[in-house]
Formats: sequence, C-alpha cells, structure tokens
Amino acid sequence: NNVQVQSEIVIREAQIGQKYDTEPFTLADVNAEVGSGHDNIITLKGVNYNADGGGNWMGIDYVQLSQADTGPDLVDISQPGDAVVASSDNSPGGEQAPNAIDDNDQTKYLNFDELNTGLTITTSGGVVTGLGLTSANDAPDRDPTSFVLSGSNDGGATFTEIASGDVAAFGARFERQEVSFENEASYTTYELIFPTVANEAGANSMQIAEIELLGIPTVPIVANGSFEVDDVPEWPGYGAITAWTGGSGINDGGPFGDNGVIPDGAKLGFIQGTRTLSQQLTGLEAGAGYVLTFYYNARNCCGGTIGFTVSVGGEELDSISDVQPVGGENAYNAASYNFVAAGSEAELVFSATAAGDATLLLDAVSVSSAEEGSEPDLANGLIAYWPFDGDLNDAVG
Repeated sequence: NNVQVQSEIVIREAQIGQKYDTEPFTLADVNAEVGSGHDNIITLKGVNYNADGGGNWMGIDYVQLSQADTGPDLVDISQPGDAVVASSDNSPGGEQAPNAIDDNDQTKYLNFDELNTGLTITTSGGVVTGLGLTSANDAPDRDPTSFVLSGSNDGGATFTEIASGDVAAFGARFERQEVSFENEASYTTYELIFPTVANEAGANSMQIAEIELLGIPTVPIVANGSFEVDDVPEWPGYGAITAWTGGSGINDGGPFGDNGVIPDGAKLGFIQGTRTLSQQLTGLEAGAGYVLTFYYNARNCCGGTIGFTVSVGGEELDSISDVQPVGGENAYNAASYNFVAAGSEAELVFSATAAGDATLLLDAVSVSSAEEGSEPDLANGLIAYWPFDGDLNDAVG
C-alpha cells in the first residue's frame, strides 16, 4: 500500500537464512482496507549492489503477515461490591462513589467538592496500566480532565503515585475512553483523584459514570479461599470444595453456618468432626516471608467440642482448642501467622479434632507476601497474631 514498514536491510553471506521481523504496525498505519473486494499489496523491493561487490539477486523463502503480540489482555480488576471510599461524603444519596464501579453507565458518582475529588477502591489486587472512564448522563462541564492514580498494599495507610496526566475531552454522554500508562507494581488498594473538571467556573461538581482499573489481576496464592466458586450443595451442604482436598462442604448460612457474619462473600467452608481440609500452595519463593490469614468460628449446635491445628509445609503454626461459637451477628475470629517458604510449593492444612458432634467454620483464607518490617493490623476482628520465629508462645494481641 506504499507505506514503508521496514527500512533497507543489507544481506551478506553471514545474514543468509536469517529471519527478519518488522516493527509492529496496525492496519490503519498502512491504509489497509478489510473485507471482500479489497486488495492490500505487500511490496518487497530488491536493490542491485553488484557494482559494490554485492550481488544482483534476491531469494525469499516466504513472507508472512501475522498478528503482533500485544501482551496479555487487560481486564477491569475492580468489581461491583469492592470496598469503595469517596474522597468526601459531599454527594447526593443516589450518586455515591460505589456507582462508579457498578458496571452500569446509567448511574453515576457525583461529588460537589468539584476539584480534587475521587475515591479509593480495595480490590483483589493486580498491576494496573490503564483506566477506562465513561462520561455521565449530563453536564459536560463536570467531566474530569485530569487524574492522579496511586496504589497501596497496606490498606490505604500509605500510597505510592503510579501515574498522572490529562483525561481527553469526552465527545458525547456515556462515551468510554481509555488512558494508558506504564506500571509494573501490583497493589490491592487504588486511589484515583480527579484534580480538575472541564469547566471549573461553570460546574458545581465532578461526575463520572464508570471507572475501570485496567490491568492484570494478581493470581491469589490460595485458590478459592473464600469458598465462593461452587454452588452450595443440596441441604445440608456436604460436597467437594474446588481447589481443596477434604473438608465437609459449603454453606451460605445454616445448618452449619448458623451464627456470626460470614467474613467474605456469601459462603463458608466447614469441617464436621475430626478430619482435615488442605490445599497445595504454589507460586511461593523459597526463603521469602508470607502471611497466612483466615477467619474461623464453630457451629452453635449439638453439644460437641472442636479444635484445630494449622500448618504450612509440615510446620505447625498454631493449635487452637475448643473453638466457641461467636454467636448472633458477631464477627468471626481472625488469625494471622507469618511463615517462611521452604520452596516454591507447600501444603496448607487445617486439621480439626472433635469430641462429639461439632463443626469448624472457615472463611477468607489468604496468603500474601510479608513486607519487610510489616506487622498484621490488629483490627477488623483480628485478635492476635504469631510471628513465626520458632516460639509459638509469643502471641501479640
């Protein structure tokens, strides 16, 4: 199509048989037309260098036009229901910050602070390299025109700026556009601030219909740690649990999960009687420190007692006896333990021991990298943690 995609290549004896790839280009770059009846011409032009001691022939084995590798597909790592905190509470009742991630462009987030407004979103984690932004239903003067994105791995206590820049003007209502930037760091909590709007003098607020954090999600070390993957089996909930070995089943309430507020999602895993629940963890780094966190409770029924031990890689982290039901709408017990990985894989085992009819309830099991010098936060129901230094008697809490 008369658009050069490769500059001249001089082939000498040493280069014979070598493969050459052009730089990636798009169909639009080369004025290509797609569809029946259109011809797109690839031209290879040879130059005779015979007078300079070269040759006067050119041999070609094959020419292939293939799709360039553009890297992994980016997805929105935020999901409806993720924890969202607005930069302020200066919003109408029906136009709160969670509307920005509800996957519905007919709702919107509006903030009367107008300038330097935004929100924080706590996700399952990932490397964000772009934003998807959708304009709201009216008042273009309120559209954001710049952004600052920051990330945190300590629940928002501290943030690191990832990217900042302009937001191109929206051409229409409900229009979606993307902003791209470079980033290699993974975070769980993201803060997005819009410092400016399209018409500061004419607007009385900032508004946005949808915000997408575009990136590559973090693959959790513990698969199905909140037991949400499977449908609840037929009453009373006995059945296999995806990614886990053993255990007894899943409940989304009774008969086994009959007390306390399920910590994460709508389901829990349970172990009835004396048996184990285990999972082979992968993706660990030998010698690196990690934190195992989970929530536990006991069924409020049947007169028996139950306790359990938890171990990683054959090393017992703790033994808890006679777990009592938390009762009513109370929070589950929370526990967190540091450990050092001996290799790239390790088996996580919850081993329950019961006397009589008793059931252990588990939820929100996760393993995360232990930042050097960090300690678990004694909040949100966490009553104690044990630094894994060989002395399991040194509880903090």
